[in-house]
Amino acid sequence: MKIIFISSSLKIISSVLVFAFATTPASAWVKGISLERVFVGDNIRIRQVDVKCRIERKPRALRQVESTNGPWCSIDVPELCADKKFVAARKLCSYNASEFRQMAVSGENNFIDGSVLNKAEAPSPKSNPEDIAGDLLQEKMLIEERRIQIEQRRIELSRKEISLRKKLASMNEELGLDAS
Repeated sequence: MKIIFISSSLKIISSVLVFAFATTPASAWVKGISLERVFVGDNIRIRQVDVKCRIERKPRALRQVESTNGPWCSIDVPELCADKKFVAARKLCSYNASEFRQMAVSGENNFIDGSVLNKAEAPSPKSNPEDIAGDLLQEKMLIEERRIQIEQRRIELSRKEISLRKKLASMNEELGLDAS
């Protein structure tokens, strides 16, 4: 019963994801955001996540200095920041691999192409409620996708546990038969 429910939930979620991602620009796709890792040092506390973009396989890292409640910033391009983790992730994924590499290599923003610099400096203000709603929907879908992955992993581990219990029971029976 539970597997049928999860299967139908997966179908619904995948159709919603396909619809939502078909309406957003491909360059801004955030495939996933990892769980937060916390690093603690002398009088400093840092949270870090890895962002997976649909346009590149290698994850890109974001960091927030939690002790000062600072913004989320890219590790490779420290000028690329946003107050919210998801907004910063979208900024990271809006650059293709060559643009991102160029930004990371030139630490002082000495870009040959000014469009890359303008893209990094000018955060697009989202005054349109439809854009804000789209961002929230995409973030909600990422969270739901992560929840489904966790549930699938939990089911997989439950199956393994049952299999191991069966093996243990059969081994106990064999030992019980051999001892008598």
